[in-house]
Amino acid sequence: MAKKNDLERNKNEDRMRLLVSGLERKLDLVKKGGGAKRIKKEHAKGKMTARKTLCFV
Repeated sequence: MAKKNDLERNKNEDRMRLLVSGLERKLDLVKKGGGAKRIKKEHAKGKMTARKTLCFV
């Protein structure tokens, strides 16, 4: 019985780790302002990114 509980706990832990790593990747993308591609697109339009705009305020 204890082994079954250990297996379930390990499965849950692995699943949670995967979810957390996915959220960390998304957070990194958000911190970068949508990524380099998005920033390039904004600059091509002659606009500043939101973070740069806030620096001027």
